[in-house]
Parts: sequence; C-alpha cells; structure tokens
Amino acid sequence: MPVLNVLDGIVALEFGETITLTVVDETGTAVDISGYLGTNEVTFRHKDGQTTVTRTLSFPNAGTDGKVTFTFASGNIVKPGTWKGQVKLRNAGETVITFSETFTMEVKSNVWAST
Repeated sequence: MPVLNVLDGIVALEFGETITLTVVDETGTAVDISGYLGTNEVTFRHKDGQTTVTRTLSFPNAGTDGKVTFTFASGNIVKPGTWKGQVKLRNAGETVITFSETFTMEVKSNVWAST
C-alpha cells in the first residue's frame, strides 16, 4: 500500500479543523483511491501505547487525487508527543481492506493545558 505524507502542526487539545492527508506511492505521486468507497478511517496511537483515536475519512475530490480529510473532535488529542498513524481503506463491499504504511504525527504542548 502507498505511503502518506507526514502530519505535523497539531497542538494538544485543538479540534475542529479539517486535516488533509495525501496517499502517495513510493515515488511521492498521489494515488487514485476512488475505488475505496466503504468505511474509511485513520487511527492514531500515542507513544504510551494506550491512547488511541480513530476518525472517519472523507474524500474531498472523490479520491482521484489521493486526498482524504478528517477532523479531530474535542477530547481526541489531549497528549503531546509522538503519535503513529495509519489509514485503513475499504472498498464498497468491504471485501478489500488496505492499510497504509504508518506515519508519524508530532503533537505540540498547549500552554493552556494543565496536563
């Protein structure tokens, strides 16, 4: 399965902003993922190994450009530090499931947080 771009610029406790990832091949070229019309998700796991967040993906341009979007909700990302992410794509019949390679998300501390 193709690899993704690295996700950075995330701050602990922020939510509501639409985040876009691009699924690319080994050469960095965007992959057409329009055939994956099932339940598509991205899952993040914090370095503590216990904190996991899963969000549903949308295709802003029908997936032909490899782009997927999602939004973190309130309370999703409360811990700063290194998270690993992985995209899971399913076809319409949910008979084909494909995983991306894992990628890193660095979450910065929030000075307003008490954690």
